[in-house]
Amino acid sequence: SKLRLWLTLVTIQVYVGPFMPYPWDCAKYIRCAAGIRYVMDCPAGTHWDASLDDCNWPADANCTPLPLPKS
Repeated sequence: SKLRLWLTLVTIQVYVGPFMPYPWDCAKYIRCAAGIRYVMDCPAGTHWDASLDDCNWPADANCTPLPLPKS
């Protein structure tokens, strides 16, 4: 699928390590383990902060979600 291809390209080209932002929802992030990507939720009221590799208050997380891809 387009989403799977996009996530693979982002993982290879941009992020090295176990975490990466979920591009369409700031309250989620992606955790990679044993070659598998898992979409995880931040605690209620927080956003993923890529600079910390952790969830943080929205005002400090600097997250801007991308528009959903069109089919």
